[in-house]
Amino acid sequence: MKSALFGALLFERLLGLGIVQFPSPEIWARADAATVRLAPSAFKDLPSNLRAELERRGCLVPQIPTIGAAHNVIHGHFRRSDQVDWAVLCSRDRVSTIVVFWGARPTAVSEIGRKPDATFLQSSRTEIVFSRQITVVSMESLIERYRRSRSPLRARPDHEGIVDAFVDKASDVWYWDREKWLGLPWSD
Repeated sequence: MKSALFGALLFERLLGLGIVQFPSPEIWARADAATVRLAPSAFKDLPSNLRAELERRGCLVPQIPTIGAAHNVIHGHFRRSDQVDWAVLCSRDRVSTIVVFWGARPTAVSEIGRKPDATFLQSSRTEIVFSRQITVVSMESLIERYRRSRSPLRARPDHEGIVDAFVDKASDVWYWDREKWLGLPWSD
């Protein structure tokens, strides 16, 4: 705890001396505009009926530049263990939402985690990059977490969830629990 406080005070001091500088708001805005967002047609594994629905909605799928393959389109058992669902990070007008297609049906949709894309920008020494990623969290991992801690889940997990990560920062898990989504703090 003392080292974290010392680090924060040192950073504040360096900032005050002009040794450390934050990029200007214009640079952040340019980075947000420069985020690569792929059309749904780039995801050949995504069922064609879902690609068509995402295109109808005006969705693009934001990408993290350090990940080589196209990402932020996943499938898993997000409602029940006997049903395959698809989830897509859909960016419209620089705001992303996780769109979940229950049973791979374009008419059975749920939306969660709506946040501006700029919320998920982070800087490295050389650039500012988008860093939001969705992945599947296994039922086993959810059960282990349920056993170890006080969980807001009303019953033992019986299907998978969706990790909504600000890469290298923080993560939440979205879990469908008795007809509603629960957002659970998550750490690896």
